Amino acid sequence: ETPMTAIKPSFPVPAPAERSDVRVTANRCPFCHEDVQLETSEWVACRSCQARHHRDCWSESGACGSCGTEVFLAVPALEATRSGPPTSLSVVGWAWVILGGFTVLSGGGALLAWSVISPTPGGEVAFAEKIFPFLSTLQVGGGALGAVSGYQLLRLRAWARTVLEALTWPILLALLAFPLAAAYGTVRESGIAGPELVGVLAICVANAAIFGIPTALMLRALRSDGLREALREQEA
Repeated sequence: ETPMTAIKPSFPVPAPAERSDVRVTANRCPFCHEDVQLETSEWVACRSCQARHHRDCWSESGACGSCGTEVFLAVPALEATRSGPPTSLSVVGWAWVILGGFTVLSGGGALLAWSVISPTPGGEVAFAEKIFPFLSTLQVGGGALGAVSGYQLLRLRAWARTVLEALTWPILLALLAFPLAAAYGTVRESGIAGPELVGVLAICVANAAIFGIPTALMLRALRSDGLREALREQEA
């Protein structure tokens, strides 16, 4: 017998090349007929025929779109493909822990100083001095709430995001309103105009920007979809 040998074609054979237009049926959901992105989509596989489905499609149909089996296989790799919490969550959480701690220390120090240098009984007390203990106590309470909520946000507690957003809104409004009120009071009392007025307004705008912009960015991060989704995934 003559041994069989490979027959070489007489014409040039092109080298194999990758094609982006090829669609593999195994990676298409038999329910919606759309691609199942293994790296990004949440998907399950039928226990009988191993057909891949989008998780939402399987929940809607209640069974395999190919063979009708009602049991799917768990996909352990699904958890590994989920992205972790966004960086903004860690930044906002630690910012509130630090700022809240400093706020508690400064408020407590103010209360201690007020108790030492409080006016003598019977003396005339200004309105600001009367409400000073209340404002300092409010500062200590707000700082403690912010620090605790910041720590709980780092632990992916959804309620902490709501509390921090509620605290950030009045702080942002105060940071924007105080420079404007200061500028108005300065102009009204001194009656300045011309270049001096421009200088005062520039200083007030700079103060509002220096403190207001970081606070606005913090508020934007707290309201972002990525941070909300990370908290929802943790609760799920």
